[in-house]
Amino acid sequence: MKRLSIPLAAIPLAAISLAVLPSVSEAAGFYVEGFAGLTLLDDYELDDPTGTIIGAEIENKVGGNIGAALGVAIPLGGVDLRLEGEIAYRANEPDEINTNLGGIDVDGDPDGESKTTALSGMANGHIDLWVLPQLAVTAGAGIGYARVETIVTSDFGGVLGLGNIRFVDEDDETDTALAYQLMAGLRYNIGANAAISAGYRYFATDDLEYDINGQDGALTYDSEYATHNFNVGLAYRF
Repeated sequence: MKRLSIPLAAIPLAAISLAVLPSVSEAAGFYVEGFAGLTLLDDYELDDPTGTIIGAEIENKVGGNIGAALGVAIPLGGVDLRLEGEIAYRANEPDEINTNLGGIDVDGDPDGESKTTALSGMANGHIDLWVLPQLAVTAGAGIGYARVETIVTSDFGGVLGLGNIRFVDEDDETDTALAYQLMAGLRYNIGANAAISAGYRYFATDDLEYDINGQDGALTYDSEYATHNFNVGLAYRF
C-alpha cells in the first residue's frame, strides 16, 4: 500500500489557514447597496474673465440622484469600518439665468433641453457607530472623479438682439474633474443580512470650465459643481 507523502511545511500552513479563515469570514462581510434621493445643485456663479461683457448666475431646480456601491464591512468592537467603491448619477435642470451684460441686468428662462448631469466613480470610507444593537450613526468621506455635462440655453427674450446664448462645458463636451464627498446619516439592520439607511451627502468637484456657445477660448468661465444630497438606501450583506 502506498503511503501518502505530505511535506512537513504544509502542516503548520494548513493549521494557520484553518485558524485564520473562520475569523476573517466572521469579522468581515461583503455587501451591495443601492440608494436614491433628492439633489440640490448650488447656483453657478459664472464671472466674465474680462469683467466687461457678460457674467451670469444660474439657479437650479431640485433634481435627483441614484447610485450603487460594493463594499466590505469590518467590525471593530462596537464600530464597523466600511470600505466601498461607488457609482452614482445626478441630474438637475436650471430654473433661471440672471445675467449682467455690460452693466445691464437681464434675466432669461432656460429652454427644455437645458440640464446638468454628473456621473461619478468614488472610493468611500465609512464609520458606523452602533448606538443600539440594530441602529448605527454613520459618517464617511470619499474621493474620485466625476464627468459633468452642462448645457444651459436661453434667448433672453431677444433682449438687445442677443438671440440664443448657450453656457456649456468647455469645447461643448463633458468636463471631468476631481470629486469628493462628505456623508452622515443613520443605518438600521433589518434581519441578519439587510440594512436600510438615510442620510446626507455633500458632493462637489474642483472647478469646471464653461464657454459661451461652445467657442473655446472666447469666454471661459470657472465654476464649482457642488450639491447637497438627501438619500435613502438598501444594503444586502452576503
